Amino acid sequence: MNFTNLINNNNMKNFKFRGFIPAVTKYVKSKPLHLVIIELIAFGALLPLALSGILFMIVGLLTGDIDTANANFGIYN
Repeated sequence: MNFTNLINNNNMKNFKFRGFIPAVTKYVKSKPLHLVIIELIAFGALLPLALSGILFMIVGLLTGDIDTANANFGIYN
């Protein structure tokens, strides 16, 4: 499949992005309120916390700030 076929695909021809606010409004109206709240908590709060924690751990391991020989986590502490 080459690039020309990808652009000429029927799905790509019919795609029209009308803006961010209308897209969000349509998405919110199409779902029950409790699911929107759950997704907001999951992707707005928990996902950034998880990603920042993973990044913090990787940077700490690479820079030597975390002593891997004596690192204890959870019940092993």
